[in-house]
Amino acid sequence: MRVAPPDSLRFDYRGPFGRSGAALLLGDSVVWAEPEKDVRELIPLAPLFWAALGIPLRPAETASVLAREDVGWQAWRVIAGADTLDLVHFPSGPARLLTQLRQHGIAAATEVRFGETGLPLQGQMRFPRDGSAFIFTIEAVDSTVVFDAATWRHP
Repeated sequence: MRVAPPDSLRFDYRGPFGRSGAALLLGDSVVWAEPEKDVRELIPLAPLFWAALGIPLRPAETASVLAREDVGWQAWRVIAGADTLDLVHFPSGPARLLTQLRQHGIAAATEVRFGETGLPLQGQMRFPRDGSAFIFTIEAVDSTVVFDAATWRHP
């Protein structure tokens, strides 16, 4: 994954059974995806990619947002039409962010764990409907890297 905060994300993936591809997200919109049929699957999940990286997207102005805070955690519920995104942040030992997207049942859930520096160390996305998961470890964060313009073009 290559992330250009606050809203640009390119990821290339290789999965089981020869499935592979790439996509460019701009906020919660899919700019392009290869193979293109994956666009239908990616559009509702874009907020989860960002949450799994520890960078939740700002809710749309038309969304309703509820919040609650207690000792050791903060929670938000974002309601946009029939979709609900819940986020729970545990800021201390070890810090983590949990999210759950509901679209006619639980569509997916994420968890990201943060290191002592506040940067994410590990993230995962789980999809209960089909029992699949996407788990990744962040090996390095380089805040000074400059991406070649070709990074953002459709392959």
